[in-house]
Amino acid sequence: MSTGGAATQVIIHWGSEDRGKTSSGWTHSDTIGTLSPGFFSWEIDQDFTAPNVYAARVEARNSAGSAWSDATFFTPLPQKTTQMPADAVSDLAFWVDASDIDADNSPDNLPDDSLIINWKDKSGNEYDAANFRGDPNLVIAGPNGKPVVNFDGDDSLWTTHNFTSTLGDPGHTIFTFSRYTGGDSERVFSTHDGRNWLFAYHGAKDQRYHADGWIHDTGTDNISWHLHIGDMQSRNESDPKASFWYDGSLLTSNDGGSHDSNNYPTDFQMGGYRDTNEYSKAEVAEVLMYAKILSVEERQLVEGYLAHKYGHQTYVLPAGHPYKQTPPLFDRAIPELDAPSIAKATLGKVWTLELSATEGATNFSAYGLPNWLSLNGNILSGTPTSQEEV
Repeated sequence: MSTGGAATQVIIHWGSEDRGKTSSGWTHSDTIGTLSPGFFSWEIDQDFTAPNVYAARVEARNSAGSAWSDATFFTPLPQKTTQMPADAVSDLAFWVDASDIDADNSPDNLPDDSLIINWKDKSGNEYDAANFRGDPNLVIAGPNGKPVVNFDGDDSLWTTHNFTSTLGDPGHTIFTFSRYTGGDSERVFSTHDGRNWLFAYHGAKDQRYHADGWIHDTGTDNISWHLHIGDMQSRNESDPKASFWYDGSLLTSNDGGSHDSNNYPTDFQMGGYRDTNEYSKAEVAEVLMYAKILSVEERQLVEGYLAHKYGHQTYVLPAGHPYKQTPPLFDRAIPELDAPSIAKATLGKVWTLELSATEGATNFSAYGLPNWLSLNGNILSGTPTSQEEV
């Protein structure tokens, strides 16, 4: 700002509509104060709602009169969300979520009983469970109204990726939210290539963890939903230790019963073991695997996210848990426009540009367009009447 040598008062006029270079008609007129020459900033933290778009103009007043800026348009940052982003905890290696089968961070809108033959990895690593046996299917009305994938005793989904360097070398932590459905209760999380690794379920027990050696071996074949968490030190340790949690209770800590080097899943399979061994009737809502042993704070964050998402915080989270009463909140991802910053149109010829954006955004607005250009849905189009850049 340049004042011309006189004391200058700055007013920010803003609201849902651009009222032009006049002080009347604006929803808000905020006086910043008398400013000296130079740069200034302005912040507001109330009276607006995402994703609405607002207009603002700056008016500078002094003894010589007033001067106005051109209109600027802004939208507030979106509110916090309970949906955990992939980068909430570092080193996420693998993530499948029945609410987002195609891993595009937006609702799938798949019908009930849809055949699932490729459960995509949301971690960004593309370690998709893209191999299948039988007919694993989507159940829309799972716990807390969230979808789950059903395995009916002869179904499986598994990854092609080998997790030796991904999970075996750094050590790892795994979270699963799942259940037996009754009638055939064997392995639910295991391997396809034959590594004798199993997690959470086996032999009609729901508190088992085996990595070519037993870490924990108790449980029943009940059909309730359960949150299992396990961590394992690197296969390069001389005697790697593991811990195992069941619905918030620590069942074993620093257990050394696993094989010293074969202590991780090579590939990862849901539904059973190998091609036809020890298959189960079960449902799986979500699986996350991290390429490290999580800190207490990190583990509780993921634990809180899963418990509240599926409406099981009452019995899954112990008393004193930081997210017992309220779920963890995360910043919403802000959509980014996938379009060139400058596009040239030819005088007298029809010009169009299709807009798209990240994070599943489908609604678009435009402001300050030349008269010949309009936005319809996600299509900018028009015939330029003068040489302009848009």
